[in-house]
Amino acid sequence: MMDTNRRWTVAVHESAHCIAAIRLGGRCHSAEIAADGDTGFARCDELGPDRYAFMAASGPGAEYLADEYSPPDLPLAVPVPIGESLTADVPTFAMSHSQLATLALSQSDEMVIAAWAVRDHEGDFDSWSRRARFCHYVAAEIVSDNVALIVAVATELFRRGRLDAAEILEIIHKEF
Repeated sequence: MMDTNRRWTVAVHESAHCIAAIRLGGRCHSAEIAADGDTGFARCDELGPDRYAFMAASGPGAEYLADEYSPPDLPLAVPVPIGESLTADVPTFAMSHSQLATLALSQSDEMVIAAWAVRDHEGDFDSWSRRARFCHYVAAEIVSDNVALIVAVATELFRRGRLDAAEILEIIHKEF
């Protein structure tokens, strides 16, 4: 059974990655929520190491918005397992839950931030902590400056289950 609150939190988290990537000069190719609503992934790139770390920290940094804003009433998409037949108007999910979970864990936000914080500072433990705090600070600024966009993208991601780059940009342009 899908947990609506968890699905909403995942939608907000992944939407923050998308908006942060775009705001930092990169690209977001897609955002997706697994059929059970418990896992998601945003495909973002064209960011240098610093900006990639800030984008990674923006997802968890935005999760508080899931408590401050209500999810849409019902998702539009009816999750359909990979390989099952479906009608033309029901969206499919490109990856199964296990594929999304593996991909998300292989590049977890925490690991991206930690690797960035340690990079070129291997022996300076205090520097790691300062860099990690700075990363979270920058992410918090990105989130607070883009709440309306994050919530707008999250709303559609929650409803549809998957957004591609064009759909994300269309939502952003509607909000401006």
